[in-house]
Amino acid sequence: MPLNKPWQTFDPALAKEIPPVTGVYELGDEQGAVIYIGYAGGREPFGVRGRIQRHFSPGEANLVIRGRARRFRCEVNAQYLTRHVELLTRHRDEYRRLPDGNEAPGEAVPRLGRFRAGREDASQR
Repeated sequence: MPLNKPWQTFDPALAKEIPPVTGVYELGDEQGAVIYIGYAGGREPFGVRGRIQRHFSPGEANLVIRGRARRFRCEVNAQYLTRHVELLTRHRDEYRRLPDGNEAPGEAVPRLGRFRAGREDASQR
């Protein structure tokens, strides 16, 4: 299941409302297209909040994110690595490619499965 959360415009003054926990998130452009799917693990300072704040900071190294990210949405999830792979796989299967920000130079892409009927098909590993 994709993230079914509403898009939010990033506002540094409201960043403390983003949960400081583990989870997954999507960054979107002005039109609401997903340009990056990421996660924040247990070692991430301030969890999802910290990751999203860094993406919207002037020091963001990913040129796709720096140039096009305008919105975000996130999901609290203790199984963030599994959920991250699921979101990337579903995006790839639907659009035949990963989001532009995930394909940018320097971005690590985990091994992705193949989904059929709502579950991963182990024969495709």
